[in-house]
Amino acid sequence: MINLGENMGTYFRTVNVEENPLQKITEEIGINVQGQELTIKFLTIMKAMSLLENCKGTSGNVLLRSESGAGKDFLVSEVMRPWGFEKHDRIQKLTKEAISYSDNEDFSYDGRSLHLEEVTSKTINNSTMLTFLSNNYGETLTMKSVKDNESQASGIKGKPIVLMTSSTLDLDYDNLRRILVWYLDVSEEQKRAVVRHRVQVRNHKYSNSINRSIRDYLTELESGTFKVDVPFGEELSESLLSNYTDTIPTAIMTKIDFILDFISAVAILNYKSRETTAAGFLVAQPEDWEIAKPILDELFKEGIVPVMLEERDIVTVMGESEPDVCPECNKIGCGDKSLFTIREMQNLLEYVPAYNTMVDRINSMITKGLITKHRKSRCSYRRRQNGYRLNNFHKFSSISLSISNTNDRSDRNTEMIETIKGEEREKDASVHHFNHFNDSTISGEEKNEN
Repeated sequence: MINLGENMGTYFRTVNVEENPLQKITEEIGINVQGQELTIKFLTIMKAMSLLENCKGTSGNVLLRSESGAGKDFLVSEVMRPWGFEKHDRIQKLTKEAISYSDNEDFSYDGRSLHLEEVTSKTINNSTMLTFLSNNYGETLTMKSVKDNESQASGIKGKPIVLMTSSTLDLDYDNLRRILVWYLDVSEEQKRAVVRHRVQVRNHKYSNSINRSIRDYLTELESGTFKVDVPFGEELSESLLSNYTDTIPTAIMTKIDFILDFISAVAILNYKSRETTAAGFLVAQPEDWEIAKPILDELFKEGIVPVMLEERDIVTVMGESEPDVCPECNKIGCGDKSLFTIREMQNLLEYVPAYNTMVDRINSMITKGLITKHRKSRCSYRRRQNGYRLNNFHKFSSISLSISNTNDRSDRNTEMIETIKGEEREKDASVHHFNHFNDSTISGEEKNEN
C-alpha cells in the first residue's frame, strides 16, 4: 500500500526554487528518471526557450537519439510534467494536417512545445515540415493546397519548441543545420542503474507528485513571454570567430543564434533574479553562460559544425591520431605534424570506404569548413601531395568568456546593464514616434536568413 502521507509530504515539501531553478527542477524530475541529468537540463532549457520572443525558429528543433527501448519518449514526457501539459502537444503520427489543423483560429504555437515520436526521413524531408522547422516566433506560415480544383490556404501561427525522437534517423547536412541532435546515455552503467531504479519505483520508494513549489514557479513563468538581451554576446561571438583561421562554415551563423537563444532560456529560468531593462528586456548574466556551457559542451562534443554519420569516423581519427612518420626525413606528415593524406586516413578507419568515396567525403567536409586542404612539403622519399587538417575550431570547448573568470563579474554585469538602460533611454527619447511598429515584425532580410 502506498504511504499517502509520504506522497503528499513530497508534494507539499518547501523548495526554494529561486535559488537554483534548473537544478531544483532536475532533481525533481530525477526522482522518477534515473541518471540522464544533462539530458534533463538540456530539455528543460529548451522548454523555457518556448517563452523567448526573440528566438530564432531554427534554435528550437531537437532530435533525441538512442537505441529503441531506451526511454526517449518517457524522458520527454517526464521533463514536461512539472510544467503541466496545457502548452505541450504530443503527436505519434505526423501529417501536414496534424501540424496545421486547429478548430481555434486564434491558436498559435508560440509559447508551446511539440513532441513528435519516432520521426522518419519521410517526415523530416516533407516540404511542409522543413518550412515549419524554420518558422520564427510570431510569424505565420501560409500553406496552400488544391482541393476539388480550388486553391485553399491555411496558416500555421507561431513556432513551438519541437522535440523529436528516433532510434534510426540519420540527418543530412541541411537538416543538421536546423536540427540539434542529442544522444541519450545508453552506457552499461546507465542501463544497470535504470533497472535498479525501476524496481524501487515499483516498490513505491518514490512519489509521482511534482512538488507544489516547483509547479507554482513554472506555472507563473509560463504565464508570460520574455525578450532577453545577452550583453556579453559580442565577446562570445568574437571568442568563437577567433578560432577560425580559414573558411568560416555557414552553419556557424545558425549555431551562434542557437547559443544566444540557449543562454537566454537559462536567464528565463532564472528570471526572478535577473534585471529587466526599461524596454522590458530580461538581461542575461555570466552565470547563465556558466550554467549553459557544460550542457553545450555535451551537445557539441562531436563539433560545433554539424557532422554527418559517415563523416564522424574521419573527424575522430584526425582528432585522435597523428599522420605517418616519413622514413626518409623522419618527420611526421613530411614537414607538417597536422597534415593527413587521404591514404593515411583510410588506413586509420575501421571501415574503409572506396578511394573515390573518400575523396567525395573529404571535399564535402572542406566545403563545410570541417577540414582544410594544404600542400605537404616534399622530401626525397615522397612526392608532393595534398594534406588535410582538422580545423581547430571544431570543438565547442574552445569558446571562452573572460567575464566568466574575473572577480569583478558583478560590477561588470551591472555596468553592462546600466549601459543598455542608458542606450534604451536615448532610443526611447528619439524614436518614440515609431512605437506603432510591432516588436515581432520580421524584416525581409531576417526571413531570408534561413
